[in-house]
Amino acid sequence: MARQKGGLKRAERRQPEPSPIVISDADAAPRSAPRPATQPPQTAPAGSKSKSKKRGGTSKAENRAKVQRAIENADRLQMKSAKRANRDEKRKRARE
Repeated sequence: MARQKGGLKRAERRQPEPSPIVISDADAAPRSAPRPATQPPQTAPAGSKSKSKKRGGTSKAENRAKVQRAIENADRLQMKSAKRANRDEKRKRARE
């Protein structure tokens, strides 16, 4: 499907009207009502999360996987290069 050149038309830009808000019995309870008993949120031991992870960074396992893939790719490329060099060497000897 080809993209149209230019921006959206005025009708397409217009946002749909929000649907009417329906309040159920559960929502009608006053906000100051006591909360049901739940377990407190489990906090991680101090120092277990890095700041980069809190900001949405990659985990150690993800970084380890990236490094592993990079090593495998480098090994594969090196093998291809060695094969190519051997093939070129054979051709060179065959010409002589």
